[in-house]
Amino acid sequence: MQILVIEDEDAKFEKFLEAFQERGITNDTINRVDNLVDLLSLGENLSRYDLCLIDFFLPVRKGEKDVQNCVDDILKVLDNSNLSSVPVMAITRHVAEPDFDDHKVKSKGILAYDFEQEDIWKVAVDSFLARAKDRHKYDFIGILALEEERLGFMRVPNIDVESRKVVGLDAWEVKIGDWRGALFCLPKMGLVDAAVATSKIMSNYSPKVAFMSGICGGSEKTKMGQLLVTDFCWEYQSGKWIAEGFQSDPYQEGISEPLKADLSILLKSRTNLVKDLEDDLHDLERPSKLAKPTMAIFASGSAVVASKEQMKKIKSQHRKVKGIDMEIFAFHRAMNLCEDRIPHFSCKVVVDKADEQKDDELHDYGCALSALAAVEFMGEILADQS
Repeated sequence: MQILVIEDEDAKFEKFLEAFQERGITNDTINRVDNLVDLLSLGENLSRYDLCLIDFFLPVRKGEKDVQNCVDDILKVLDNSNLSSVPVMAITRHVAEPDFDDHKVKSKGILAYDFEQEDIWKVAVDSFLARAKDRHKYDFIGILALEEERLGFMRVPNIDVESRKVVGLDAWEVKIGDWRGALFCLPKMGLVDAAVATSKIMSNYSPKVAFMSGICGGSEKTKMGQLLVTDFCWEYQSGKWIAEGFQSDPYQEGISEPLKADLSILLKSRTNLVKDLEDDLHDLERPSKLAKPTMAIFASGSAVVASKEQMKKIKSQHRKVKGIDMEIFAFHRAMNLCEDRIPHFSCKVVVDKADEQKDDELHDYGCALSALAAVEFMGEILADQS
């Protein structure tokens, strides 16, 4: 945990250190800024903190003795620094002064405490620390559109599962080795629920990695049972209807270029990846021949596609599309809007060709294989971070 204390008075800062030490927080995790200019210079680096404790009355420059009311400047810094999801509390001697705009501070979701009321702000510190710790309780978060996709994770070796409600959503809290995470099942399939649920989850938690796995339809460029890892995706429904027909606006979302490179190298270097992953899936209906996993372009929409004609229309928007699903675009769009810049990826297994022959024969296999692959990719990302 990293804590930022914005405070110019040495005596007050020492009091805060003492309070944190009483709660098991060591000094090396606490950073101090004592003037407005230094605070402004931090810029986007503010987002790396897990808790921010501030005094709005500061000297403008280091070494100056006169303090000024810096409420407006500090609130602008907080607005521009991706700190909206980080617990922020204010402790100051100036709560009762007429030029302190408590209403403006509260409008930003910040509560101000009187430094002289030590018993009160120490209780608040306990609450804010608990909130900050809870935000980082998960190493990973997986988001699944269907319960059968989540059940695929029961094939992961040595997984411990506890079912519970988290932020109002159906979740499994899981442990895989030393990693702790949560697997959320969407209330309903589709872009809307995927976007809303992902945004809600990430506004409350900041995992080290997030992913979506499951099953999908595939274009004629894919093979049944093939594992597809998202390169980029778009919503094939976005655009404009005019008299002559539909004009598409295929806005794209995807994963970061460094992560894309890492996953691409992994797929190319692990020549037996799928064979190794599906070694314990012989009791399931499997494809007649194993297909090579690949990075893939996905198209997402709100409806199940079971029509060769509809597939032609989707393919007309991008000739290299491979995967068709109902959630991947929304997941990546929500993650890319997330202020914490969490590494994220998605992978799904082709279980039909989105045509009139669509059936459920490979669903269990696809759900299990994508789950095992997601854990494999997740492990690589977490290992790199450590």
